[in-house]
Amino acid sequence: DHITSGIGAAMIGWYGCAMLCYVTPKEHLGLPNKQDVKEGLMAYTIAAHAANLAKGHPGAQLRDNALSKARF
Repeated sequence: DHITSGIGAAMIGWYGCAMLCYVTPKEHLGLPNKQDVKEGLMAYTIAAHAANLAKGHPGAQLRDNALSKARF
């Protein structure tokens, strides 16, 4: 659930949504634990960054470039 909703979150973020609410992997299966919350937040952090890149946010591209340079 957290992966598919993250894809949708990236799309609605691109269209201008102001707030994203994360979904955990156990959304319909039970109560989330600490690891589930962490995975949901990671998916939505990536989705928010993807939306910023799609909108052409200059800070997002600079962050990606800095991470790429740090890897090499």
